[in-house]
Amino acid sequence: MDRKKILSRAIGMSLTFGLLAVPFATSMPDVVCSAAEAAAVQESAPIKAAAVQKTDVVLVGSLQDELGAAKEWDPADTKTIMKSDGAGHHVLTGHLPKGNYDFKVVVGGSWDVNYGANGEANGKNIALRLLKDHDVTFTYDDATHAVTYDYAGKDAEEKALAAEGRSIVLTGTVQSKAGAAKDWDPSDTTTRMKAIGHDFYSYKLKLRSC
Repeated sequence: MDRKKILSRAIGMSLTFGLLAVPFATSMPDVVCSAAEAAAVQESAPIKAAAVQKTDVVLVGSLQDELGAAKEWDPADTKTIMKSDGAGHHVLTGHLPKGNYDFKVVVGGSWDVNYGANGEANGKNIALRLLKDHDVTFTYDDATHAVTYDYAGKDAEEKALAAEGRSIVLTGTVQSKAGAAKDWDPSDTTTRMKAIGHDFYSYKLKLRSC
């Protein structure tokens, strides 16, 4: 075969292979780029946090952060949702350090429906005082709305607390104005102060100016 023909055919075949290879070479980066972009979009998509549902019962109070919530008295924190036991109660067990606490329950993630002492709607806070660290179980009754708590050694600890009961009396020249027999008499309980929780005591008295 003529040398020129052989060279011409070789060049033609090279061009043909080159044209066949180009589409594949140029298309691959597009596929890789698209996959990377899809992964980036997926990673950047925000994960929606779970929310308190309208039937959820949430334990709230000054003990809430100790039980894993971000802050105290937050009805929308899912960390202190009480779980149904299937028998008309909602239950939550958590570890609490010794100290004084106040709590109640809310339903539905807001203060619209809440229950306090004796199961009363919008009732007073329920006080809890622990002399030691305890695993405490809180139980909410769906029918009565009452909230109770229990822990190991509760009876003995409550007896110790009762024996420790304090009598804080306001004394001074204000005592007789409050109805006491005389001033500066610590034995007259007319001006005995009322415990308001967390080792604080209060006494209200209206005084006239001199």
